Order: sequence, then C-alpha cells, then structure tokens
Amino acid sequence: MKAATRVASAKADEARRPDLTVAWVGPRPAWLERDEARAALGAVELSDAGRAPAAEVVVVAREALRYLDRLRKSAPASMIALDLTAEGDLEFTPAEVRRAREVDALLAGSRWELGEICRRLPSPLPRTAVVPRPLDLDWFAPEPALAETKGRGRDLRRFRRFHRLAGPTILFAGPYTPAGGLDLLIEAAFRLRERLPELRVAAIPHGPSDSRYRDRCEMRILGLGHRGIVEWESAESEIPFWYATASVVCAPFREPGSPEPAKRAAAAARPFVGSDLESFREHLDVGRTGLLLPAGDLDALEEALETVLGSDDEATRLGEAGRRKVETEYSPAAAARGLRRECERLLRAPDGRLV
Repeated sequence: MKAATRVASAKADEARRPDLTVAWVGPRPAWLERDEARAALGAVELSDAGRAPAAEVVVVAREALRYLDRLRKSAPASMIALDLTAEGDLEFTPAEVRRAREVDALLAGSRWELGEICRRLPSPLPRTAVVPRPLDLDWFAPEPALAETKGRGRDLRRFRRFHRLAGPTILFAGPYTPAGGLDLLIEAAFRLRERLPELRVAAIPHGPSDSRYRDRCEMRILGLGHRGIVEWESAESEIPFWYATASVVCAPFREPGSPEPAKRAAAAARPFVGSDLESFREHLDVGRTGLLLPAGDLDALEEALETVLGSDDEATRLGEAGRRKVETEYSPAAAARGLRRECERLLRAPDGRLV
C-alpha cells in the first residue's frame, strides 16, 4: 500500500472512531432511541455491554445491579455508572445499597433526587452526576397541538365532554397524602368559588396514595358538586389531556416530592402554582414560568390562584415561557447532550473525588 493511501486510510479510521463509547447493562432509556437524541449525542457510540465490554463508560440499569461483580471482571478498565435517572429511583433494598456503593458513579434525574439518593446511601459515596430526565414533548403538549394530532384530537374532545371540563379548572397532580396538600387546594377552591362560581377542581394521583386521606378529600370536594373530581387512577393516555385542559396546574406540597407535575404543566403550556420547595425550585423560573409559595400557606395559595385565574394574559405568559423552557432543557436532545457532557466530565475527574 502506498504511503499516501495508508495515510488516507488512517485518517478515515480516525474520523470513524467515536469520541466516547457508552455501553448499557439492562434496559436503555427509551428516549435515547429517538432520532433527535441520537443526533445530539454526536460521535458517541452506544451499545450493549456484551458487545462492547471495553466501553469507556458502562451504564448499569437498576434492574441489572445483580450483574455488577461479573461486570467488574469483564470490563475492569471501564467506568461503571449506576443509572438512577428514572422517576422514583429513591428507595433501596439493603442489597442495592451495598452494590450502589461499589459503582464508580451515580446518575440521577435531578439535583433534588440526587440529594435524596445520597442521603439514603452511607459514605463514602461514588462520584455523582445529574442527567435531567426528559419529557416526550409530543406526548405532553399544549391543547391546540393535541387537538391537531391524528387520533388524539378526537379522544381529547371526548375527554372534555365526559369530564364536563368547561370554565376555569384547577388541576391538582401529586400524592394523595397529607404531604401532597390536596386538602389545602380544596379549601382554597371553596374560598375562590365565591368570586369564581364556575370554578372546577380536578385531582389526579402522582406518587403514593393514602386511601383514607383520599377519601376525606373526596368527601370534602363533593361540596363543589359536579365541579369537583378526584380520580383514583388515571389512564396513561389521558394524563396529557388533564394537563392540557387545565387553566392552572397546582401542587401545594407540604414536603418535597416529584418535580414532574411542574415539568408537565410547562410542556402543556399551562401556568404552574406550587410550594417553594427544592424539588420545584430546580425546574421553575419563579415569576416567569410559574409561582412558588410558602408550603402550607392557604392565604398565599388562594391569592396566587386568583391572580392566574383572573388574567388570561398572565396565564398565557407563564404557560408559553414554561413551554419554551422545557423545549430547551427537557427535550430528549437536551438529555442526550447532558449524558454526553456528564460522562466526559466523570471520566476526567480524579479517582475518588466526589463531583
């Protein structure tokens, strides 16, 4: 082979060589299969660990933690990262705690969730990184977009008719427990209906449910007649409709909980009113994409809801800003860029340093 040919071949091989190789043990997040995520990864090669045991980073799904010892032997030079980016990855069995301490890095879906995970694990901790959990922004979308989607537009109209969703509607999304604060929202609604007689309240569960607490809230909300709804369960296909048809989404949590209601409200271009807790502060630009209030403050909750419900312009401003934020920060492409950035950062970090 001539020298020039060898040089050209070497350059071609170099151009094909990935900048970063990442392999998975266990199921890979579905969002990584989307075209926009793949494009955002750039020259990052994704594979299964069995096919690429020498990958620079091997990500272990929680379901595959039992293979950790075997993985250490087959990929001794790889950085092993435990993927805890799924919602609800906060509780651990004793066996999971032991194995989680043996990985090189932990990946969490938000800063608040990372803090909760670290609080549950004994020191010393592995290195850590946050890869923000993305949303499917076609699935969670504003009502006009859903109405124009083939098949879903018809389902959306049927959904509105079935639940009698006409007039201003406050959507509660959160746990049916005292920590979720549904009782606070119901009391605020009783105060508000003196000035907004057509006001409706709908509640859907997101997180744990205490049946006795839920039943008490349901009995209280009966005072609103057909304008009060407490759903025991929500069909997955209808959850985006609840967000899209709400006038405002409200999560008056007394304690930090899932940030997803705030993100989903923004994806639906609806204003969000919640408690001033770390789990929401991370995802909101206060005053620009939503309003946060002191936890448990009924007067402040009433005032904030009245402000949003009383001004279509304010509701539109908050909702549209929220949609722009999630498109920038919580799309599959943004999550893919975050995964690449954090893997590269962890590889550069000195061994043993918590970053």
